[in-house]
Amino acid sequence: FQELRCSMSKPTKDESGIDLLYKYFSHLIVVSKRFLHHSLSHGIIFLWHDAINGIPAAQKSTVYEKACVIFNIGCLHTQIAAQQDRSTPEGIDKSIKQLEKA
Repeated sequence: FQELRCSMSKPTKDESGIDLLYKYFSHLIVVSKRFLHHSLSHGIIFLWHDAINGIPAAQKSTVYEKACVIFNIGCLHTQIAAQQDRSTPEGIDKSIKQLEKA
């Protein structure tokens, strides 16, 4: 689980990166349902770095962890959309599809 989390912390900016984030999200759901309860304190600490100033934030909330992963999925879709060649109709269509997913 921790290895998957480490690898998803710097996903590639393509569909495989998105797949990795979704895989981690689905694992997080299974782990939280089977082993953790949102109202109980547990020893798992999720560390995130602020996107603007880089200050780390430690949380014990699986709900917050899920929200961060969903946010990152949207950000990655946006980055992929920005990479498309929007000078062609095909590139514009690909960009729009990624933005819709975001």
